[in-house]
Amino acid sequence: MSSSRQSSQNNAKTTQAPAALGFLVDEQGREKPITEAMIQQACRELAAQNADLLGTNH
Repeated sequence: MSSSRQSSQNNAKTTQAPAALGFLVDEQGREKPITEAMIQQACRELAAQNADLLGTNH
């Protein structure tokens, strides 16, 4: 494989989907990638829950 073709394939892989930071396994044993966006959303939800519990919701 030529280096330019390999470079094109590597670029295509990086633009197709965000990099997985880990994986969740569903009930059927399939792996679901954990993305940075998923982690950020979880953090926002936890911060909102924490604010509600502490009564600091703005």
